Amino acid sequence: MSHADVRETADRAILDAPVQAVDVLTITGAVKGDGAVTAILHNGANALGTLRYRLKDLKFEATEQPFKAGSIDLPAGTLLVASSRA
Repeated sequence: MSHADVRETADRAILDAPVQAVDVLTITGAVKGDGAVTAILHNGANALGTLRYRLKDLKFEATEQPFKAGSIDLPAGTLLVASSRA
């Protein structure tokens, strides 16, 4: 629901609105580059908390200010973690 306009309503008629089931969810994203650090952009997704919890044994740092790396804008709160060498 990123970028969704969410508003509270007391109108119960909204419950009769037609909906369509989602059968397949395609997550978009990419890993670019091969540097020593991987940056995980802070986009406000709740999944970042889940990611941090599931990778609890890794040392994460977070940026305090937005910055630009090459042509990519990294927002404040971007997570930084050492890249794995598989």
